[in-house]
Amino acid sequence: LSVLSSSESLAVVDVEAPVYDCGPGAAWCSVDGELFLAGEPAVGVSFAFEYASADPAVSGVVPEEVAEAGGQLLTVSVANFPVVTSADQVEVSFGGLAAPSY
Repeated sequence: LSVLSSSESLAVVDVEAPVYDCGPGAAWCSVDGELFLAGEPAVGVSFAFEYASADPAVSGVVPEEVAEAGGQLLTVSVANFPVVTSADQVEVSFGGLAAPSY
């Protein structure tokens, strides 16, 4: 949170939106934001705010190609993917062939 400017007629602040879970299957959800004077909750405002769900998307594959013989390691980066802590929580396939898990 940072105050960009403040006068008797206008206050402007930057605030980072916190992580918010819209729930399973939701494409978006509306929440009420609130801004008030610290220690004075009666001096403030509320505002409508919308969160859009973040669908998983590939952000990178390195290398982008391998020989038909296979056996090379790839690094696949996926944005907005659920947190996983072990290989048995992820399945990968290429053309219907399952990639080995270690």
